Amino acid sequence: NAKAYMFYLNAADLLAIGGEYSNPAIIQQAELLIRQAISADSTFSDAYVLWAKAFFSLGKSNDTVMHLANRALHFKEKNAEAYFMKGQVYFHRLSMFKEAEEAFKKAIEYNPVDHKGYDGLGDLMWIQGKTEQQIKYKLKALKLLKRTSRGYDPTYYLSFQLYALGFFTEGLKLAEE
Repeated sequence: NAKAYMFYLNAADLLAIGGEYSNPAIIQQAELLIRQAISADSTFSDAYVLWAKAFFSLGKSNDTVMHLANRALHFKEKNAEAYFMKGQVYFHRLSMFKEAEEAFKKAIEYNPVDHKGYDGLGDLMWIQGKTEQQIKYKLKALKLLKRTSRGYDPTYYLSFQLYALGFFTEGLKLAEE
């Protein structure tokens, strides 16, 4: 639905301009646009994911964010972004690491050229002390991100993590970059 897609794009642009979901007033404006997108097409999976991202950043309940991610999957069962959001909730809020890993791996399976699933797995491996895997996933995320030149940049976090692990030269090189 072209009308729904336009509402969705306007909401996504508003959220990106608003500092990556950090401004509650902008998120509320975006939410109105997302609601209009869903009103125009109630099966628009990506709109539900965008809504889940906005609610996640506002600290809304895990149930609400998961409901929206699952709603997105109901309409598009291979929605990588929806799996990524589920992974975020499992990892950052519920400390359900096995479920988070499965969700991030699904995100990668359904969109292997997006950095987010790899980045999420890298953070998960970091928390679990799986250094070699953490670095592998973070480097893959960084490589994909540099190729697409959009979105969140994991360079800072990877440089910090490398430095903390004793890889001073590599960590400093990324920090300088």
